[in-house]
Amino acid sequence: MGFLEGSGSFKRFMKNNYFLEIDTLHNLATKIKTFAKASMAKSILEKSTIGLLACYNEAMFATYTDPYNAFMKIGARLRFLSVADLCDEIDMIDDTCVNDVLDKLANTYRVHPNVNKDKFFASVKATMAMEKLATDNQT
Repeated sequence: MGFLEGSGSFKRFMKNNYFLEIDTLHNLATKIKTFAKASMAKSILEKSTIGLLACYNEAMFATYTDPYNAFMKIGARLRFLSVADLCDEIDMIDDTCVNDVLDKLANTYRVHPNVNKDKFFASVKATMAMEKLATDNQT
């Protein structure tokens, strides 16, 4: 009975976010779980803040996403962070803390032998500074 009542409304008010599915209970439950997980991820992203450096690196251009699309399609708040502030924050990160994180990473993941230790250290230090900046800029 509910299907018959609902099917008329679906036809009249067909929106992009509605779908009509007829299948076994097991298959429907599997599809609903997938949809529910995607909805949960979207909800988390809508409440998130994405920190962006206010400049682009030409060597990494292919990895970028359009900030306007991220805002419009995901709904997350965007915060543009200063490169100068990042450099200042990097200078304030204690090397001992960086080494602790490096040790934790090395104990958790396989580090390829060709990884340059100085570049790895600098990358982790910059990541820690970026995290600090992003945390400090949450409102």
